[in-house]
Amino acid sequence: LMRMLGSFILVGLLLVTSVASSCTPDIVELNELVPKVVLVQNSWMGSAVNVNVAKILLEERIGIPTHIVSLDETEMWEEMAAGRAHVALEVWPSGHVKAFEKYVQENRTVISAGPLGVIGQIGWYTQQYVVDAHPQLSSSRSFTDPNNTAIFGGVVHGVDPTFVQFEGQIIETYEYAMTNDYIGSEEELLDKVRGSYDEEPMLFYFWSPHGLLGELELARISLPPDVEDKMYPAEILRKVYWHEFRTYSPSAAFLIDTFSYSTADQIEMLGKIEKLGMTPEEVACEWVQNNRVYWQNWIEEMENTPDFVPNDSAAGIIIVIWTACIQALAVVILALYLYKRKHPLLVATACHPSMLSLIGGIVMSAVSYWMIGEARVVNCAGATVMSGLGYVIMMGSLVLKEYRVFKLFLSDSKKLKMKPMKDTHLALHLALFLSIEISIIVLWLAVSPFDTTYLHCRPTDGTFYSLFIFFKGIILLACIYLGYKTRHIDFFAEGWNVTIASVVGSLVGIVAIILIFTLPVLGVVLTIGIGTPLFHLIFMCCIDIPKLWKAFHTTEAKAREQVSSSIISATASKSVSSLSVNKSGLSTGTSDK
Repeated sequence: LMRMLGSFILVGLLLVTSVASSCTPDIVELNELVPKVVLVQNSWMGSAVNVNVAKILLEERIGIPTHIVSLDETEMWEEMAAGRAHVALEVWPSGHVKAFEKYVQENRTVISAGPLGVIGQIGWYTQQYVVDAHPQLSSSRSFTDPNNTAIFGGVVHGVDPTFVQFEGQIIETYEYAMTNDYIGSEEELLDKVRGSYDEEPMLFYFWSPHGLLGELELARISLPPDVEDKMYPAEILRKVYWHEFRTYSPSAAFLIDTFSYSTADQIEMLGKIEKLGMTPEEVACEWVQNNRVYWQNWIEEMENTPDFVPNDSAAGIIIVIWTACIQALAVVILALYLYKRKHPLLVATACHPSMLSLIGGIVMSAVSYWMIGEARVVNCAGATVMSGLGYVIMMGSLVLKEYRVFKLFLSDSKKLKMKPMKDTHLALHLALFLSIEISIIVLWLAVSPFDTTYLHCRPTDGTFYSLFIFFKGIILLACIYLGYKTRHIDFFAEGWNVTIASVVGSLVGIVAIILIFTLPVLGVVLTIGIGTPLFHLIFMCCIDIPKLWKAFHTTEAKAREQVSSSIISATASKSVSSLSVNKSGLSTGTSDK
């Protein structure tokens, strides 16, 4: 009994510890297969708070493992440029003008990830009671007088030497009667300020936001305008990361780009560290727990953004296998067409355009491969080219084949009847279709290139995307119309087969569009990756497979008789030229009906 009781107590303690260790409800399991994100923590408390909030959200809400590395604000740039560190969440721009020029603008090895949202300002501070007793000390103009600076012992104290500081330069430029020194770390500076607050006046380098400003009454000294504007301006703090971070960890990059909070948020967290003795981890966890509505929007938007999946993911493997199977089936059908190409039934139903349509389907289905892996401009452009050209070849061949039958059997224009369309003519018309498609794609990629942020192919302008879709809709509608009009022309048009395939394919396309705009990431990927080969499979099942089945189960003599009968039936009420039947099948002629 005691052992059972002890076991229950142990399990209970483990559960309590597990719950207590998580800061968000419904914690996501950590995915050790994805690459680890390295967050840079600088040597001030605000940076520690930032990285711990990011760490909690990355690990508990997305399942991405993280590692926090301590780097000073100078060396972090080279570490990020080399990819050894990935993200810095609190960069003070005025102190890193040259670094931004070198790494962000010139080398482009580091990318700006936008504002943190916190407004910060560095300056010189002293005790409030000192300024109250000596009002002239509120402005640094008085520091040229040794009698004034003697109140502070003739020195302005800096912090950690690795911090970006301009005290020596300011003193020299404005000829202040003082020197500067460095106390050490942030903690050492805080200890010095607290210890001497009631003991002796002290002039020191400090910054806002900081919890100490809520703990002690401090006064900020007014510095010269050039210093306030260029060296220590009030500025929105920035986020930066490694230039390949968006492809290295797209979900993490999206979260970092949307990550922000207000100055008041950070001051509140820093105040709890100073007043209540909480750790950065504890205040970060508390902020996450109390601001779910705020950060939940970042997660939801991230989950509905990417269009690409990793090569080794389950979705990626499913898409590759499915697409490869459909393409393999198309290759087999293509080989059977070549084997039976002289069969009267295949001759009558225009074997060459059917083969060309199959090739177009194989090319179109390859768009699925471009959706797997990294989202670069070449991936987005490749997917666009493959889907566009493949679709036009596939559907354009069917449209032109149906149009040729419509022209011969159903057109009332004698002018059309006297100009038979050979396969070479069909190829020229198809080339015209392709030239239109290529022109749309080239203009699209030149005028409105893709934004590949976060593994997402975003057209920067919807005009050419709409034109891209519109042209394909026209081809599909033409296929449905001509297929329906030629539905009674057996052995030549395959009208019913083409109509059914086009209508079903249209329904699949409509459902896919609806799913793309309603499903999260994985649903979108699977919809496009599986839907595109499915579209091709529908046409093969409705047109190619039934036709080959007949060719293999019908002798050439019987097929020739059936074709002749079909001609007589189809031309019973129409005058037809350029068509006659001989022993080998169809050939051009000049007879009327």
